[in-house]
Amino acid sequence: MIQTINEIMKLAKKLQKEIKALMDDYWGSYMKGNLKHWAGYLPDDYSNIGGTKEEIWNTKKEIVNYSKGIMDQMVGMAD
Repeated sequence: MIQTINEIMKLAKKLQKEIKALMDDYWGSYMKGNLKHWAGYLPDDYSNIGGTKEEIWNTKKEIVNYSKGIMDQMVGMAD
């Protein structure tokens, strides 16, 4: 099945729109303090190493608990 450049561009624009909507929802829920919704994006076996010693998380529960502790610094601080 050969696609034309126009079909490919339409698909690319559609994917771009879907990715933007997903990222807006992900970061929007975090920045609004809706951690329950935001945490739905994280796998149960989530792990991450951040920029400081306290930003090392080995589970979804750890990052959610950490985020709860800093929400007062986040909510309403960015658009």
